[in-house]
Amino acid sequence: MKSIFHQEIGGGYAMGPKIIVDTCELETGIYETMAMNENGEEFECKRSASLEQAEKDFYEILMNYAEPLQKSVLGANLKNGGKYTLFRYSEFGFPMAYKFTYCGSVKCITYAQYRDAVDIILRPAHKKGDRRYLLYNGSFAICEGWQELPMEVTHDIVGRNRDNLLLVSRYGSFDLRYFEDIKKILKNVVVVYEKSKVTADGRRIA
Repeated sequence: MKSIFHQEIGGGYAMGPKIIVDTCELETGIYETMAMNENGEEFECKRSASLEQAEKDFYEILMNYAEPLQKSVLGANLKNGGKYTLFRYSEFGFPMAYKFTYCGSVKCITYAQYRDAVDIILRPAHKKGDRRYLLYNGSFAICEGWQELPMEVTHDIVGRNRDNLLLVSRYGSFDLRYFEDIKKILKNVVVVYEKSKVTADGRRIA
């Protein structure tokens, strides 16, 4: 039987047990959606008489086993072709806004040592080609529409002349205050996911 919908959560080295969620057509017009482990042990099963209901069953069961970050993105119900802005930390831990058009695909994946990750197919603003974008191990927010980070929210003006401004960021690397501040000004929010950690010296980072 050919899978119609299929995703896997976890598995592999240090990732814990793999959970497989799969929908197949048993016979014409009869669909079965199941959650199972790698050995085929069944955890949950639903049957439906339409592809539309089978898809609903698939995502309902998937949400039962997804990790917190995965649940937040799946639950955002991003619309194919919709324009969104992702607010998150850059690789160096400073605020960034990433504008994109959603291309209709979110997959639960493992990435490096992270069990809780998603793979999103999207098209960056003003680009032609679709790309994979990975979200994992960090705080983020997604809003409808293409939005900017207001300069006055992220920076302080410490000097100016006729042509230039001297700006200083209000935030240190991976500063938790960033999300507390932007939550007050974001518009049309579809999801906010916050993950905090504590370093060996007791410092909290996002």
